Amino acid sequence: SMSRFGLVIGCLALGLFRTQLALFFTENLGYSKPQFGILTFFLFFAHFTGFYITGKTKNWHYKLTPFIASQLIIAVAMLMILFCTSLISLCTAAIFIGVGQSFVYSSHQYYCVSGKTKRSGSMAIHEILISIGYTGGSIAGGYLAEYLSRYWPYWFGFTAVMLALAIQALIFAYHKKEK
Repeated sequence: SMSRFGLVIGCLALGLFRTQLALFFTENLGYSKPQFGILTFFLFFAHFTGFYITGKTKNWHYKLTPFIASQLIIAVAMLMILFCTSLISLCTAAIFIGVGQSFVYSSHQYYCVSGKTKRSGSMAIHEILISIGYTGGSIAGGYLAEYLSRYWPYWFGFTAVMLALAIQALIFAYHKKEK
């Protein structure tokens, strides 16, 4: 169940990035549309790389540290978007989101789908959680950007990651206590 929160948060961050960052990047920070294309390249190359590595390795299975670290780098990416406005720092934030989201996606898929006898039901839950994250990031980000400021979606993203990590810590402590 911890991986479910991670998946939603990873998709929420990606939803914020894909729907809100273009206007923030061009209108607030003054970068060009082609530069945003470069930034997007870094996001998706990191995404591809993260999926490739998790698909080819097994040493991350059943280890808490990479799972938590992947979410923390997403939180750091939200702060980088807010405070580090150089093109290099924004490309680094894109890389962090791409790697972090691909890892939590792969983690949820591994922990909640593989090995299940009824994979179709587990996969449906996986896809529903992805949709919840993308939709939540897109709608909340759009609303916050429109009615508060273009900075607010990233404060929301940072807060959401930290809240999810707190909930996951409670889940972990509960299950550790049960053993």
